[in-house]
Amino acid sequence: MRNKFILLLAIVLPMFVLAKNGSYHCKDMLDVLGIPQNDPTLPSYRHASQVAKEITTKIDDYTSLFHRITSVAPGFNLGESRHRMLFHWGFNEDPKHCEALSDRINSAANDEITRTRIWDLIKQEQGRRNRSMMAKAALEFKQNSGFRL
Repeated sequence: MRNKFILLLAIVLPMFVLAKNGSYHCKDMLDVLGIPQNDPTLPSYRHASQVAKEITTKIDDYTSLFHRITSVAPGFNLGESRHRMLFHWGFNEDPKHCEALSDRINSAANDEITRTRIWDLIKQEQGRRNRSMMAKAALEFKQNSGFRL
């Protein structure tokens, strides 16, 4: 089940690179899963929608991490991209591969210790969010015994 869920996320999360609001992301995820959206009373629709909303919420919430980073490096900013700079790189992706984020961290941090602290904050938050999303998916899909991945 865990491997199937991770595969599901690997398929679904790349859709987040398109500039859409959360409801469109949820619709895309349901489409990928083949879940009909014309009947929101279906258990598969309800459970998958809850997982999609959890994922969207985790990706779009950037303010608390932003404030933790700026407490370490006050000059850090996200520019016009704001929340898209954080957590839009993929579920298991190494955030250091996000060149724009790396550039902003390197510009804001004066030394390697500060850069390391920022990356540690980001990786810790990524781990926390990933665990939360996996727990939500496990709970929703377990409750819906008729829906199998």
